[in-house]
Amino acid sequence: MGFDFPDLVGSLVAGGVVGAVVGSGITALSVARRDRLADVKALRDRQAERLRTAFGPLLHAAQASLDVILSQTVLISGETEEQRDERLSALLDNAQKGLSEARVALQLEPGAGTEIEGLFRDARDAFNAYQIDLRLGKAGLHTGRDLTKLGEALESAVNRMHAEMLALLHDLAQPLPPSLGRRLRSGWRRLWHRRVPTLGHDASDANQTPPKPRGRAA
Repeated sequence: MGFDFPDLVGSLVAGGVVGAVVGSGITALSVARRDRLADVKALRDRQAERLRTAFGPLLHAAQASLDVILSQTVLISGETEEQRDERLSALLDNAQKGLSEARVALQLEPGAGTEIEGLFRDARDAFNAYQIDLRLGKAGLHTGRDLTKLGEALESAVNRMHAEMLALLHDLAQPLPPSLGRRLRSGWRRLWHRRVPTLGHDASDANQTPPKPRGRAA
């Protein structure tokens, strides 16, 4: 005994079944979208906290190296050159605490870690070049490089690194883009049409013979 498919759909509509299904789908979509946005925000917040923790030691070390070169030609009242050098050496040593761990942590952050690590290396290389030329100059040897320009290169690298850190953290603190919600809604619409394909089709489609699978030619 057969049944009339259009009459069945009409009965479902009249009985409110389709309306209930659609209402449930909209509710599920709203809940899923809210949960998804909450998950994305939580992931962004956790990444921002990890980056902020890793950025601190790198910025501390870079700024300490800049402070050192600015102080290497200055003596505090009553201080000898040896005392000054010991004070600056202690400043550098203190700034190295946690640096290795922070650099390793940044390597585990795709994208952000690579950019900051590159800027930190620029600052470190400029500082090392300055120290080498300074010692050679005191020994009467000259490389032909300008200490002032090396110091400016270090300052530029530190400033660029600091600015990039702030920009990354600023981006992670911004509200989620509306396009994320649109992508979620679009995904749910595609899923809905795949799961309920016949409600929008003509009844004659149900009587069409499905195409035969292609077989290997004899």
